[in-house]
Amino acid sequence: MATKKPSSSSASKPTKPATAKAESAKNWQPTAEAKGKATQLRIIAFILWLVAIGLEAFTIFWVLPRPALGDAATPDGSASTIFMVVLIGAIVVIGVIALIGSLMWKKAGRLDPPSEANKVTFFLKTQLGVIMTLIAFVPLIILIFLNKGMSKNQKTLAGIVGIVVLLLVGVGSADLAPVSSEDMGNQTDSAISAIGSDSVYWVPGGNVYHYCSDYNGKIIPAFSRSDVTTITNGTVAEAVAANKKRPSMYAYSECGLTEGSVAELPTDQPS
Repeated sequence: MATKKPSSSSASKPTKPATAKAESAKNWQPTAEAKGKATQLRIIAFILWLVAIGLEAFTIFWVLPRPALGDAATPDGSASTIFMVVLIGAIVVIGVIALIGSLMWKKAGRLDPPSEANKVTFFLKTQLGVIMTLIAFVPLIILIFLNKGMSKNQKTLAGIVGIVVLLLVGVGSADLAPVSSEDMGNQTDSAISAIGSDSVYWVPGGNVYHYCSDYNGKIIPAFSRSDVTTITNGTVAEAVAANKKRPSMYAYSECGLTEGSVAELPTDQPS
């Protein structure tokens, strides 16, 4: 989205009462476009998770029972090299597919955050990627260690690969800072209270957004090393969707604002 000038507001403009802000936060809703995109991402994520679980089932019921895969027989009775390559390859592919699905699910959670009114439901919706990752890996890893056609060293190798991939995908799937619809409402209200409009700024790096891009004719310190063309202006919801999870801790001071009141912003923002 191209940058645009924020609308100026009078310093005497009243802020919302606490009860009104709480009700506004509770009733926050994403735009129809954001909700539609989030739905698409969630459908694709589910399809990818089903593919990953399907590949896990294939590995369990077709690959694991064939330790001599590709060989007429193994002299020592242990699994063949081809079997090990196919098994480890399947583990890695399952991990990649599951991770892509989880990243899409997390992106959907930024576009259309769930409510935290029910803590259990909120946890399930925000951490579903971790749950699906466990489903896609834990049964397979257990059966690898129980496989009687593999030697101890082969079980150790395949098991370690499975555990490492599980941990990597699990960490990548976890939403360590989940956003709720109530939080989105609060952040939007805070921006409107500070600058009179739902219009914030951010750059590709970092994970915060700002209430202005320059102040008193000078670019704010956070953007001092950024090209003006990389500064994006949009709503709080758009900033969060771009993984800017909260306002900068200097959002007020860097723009000459006082928390709790609306101040006059300079009109020379980049355009």
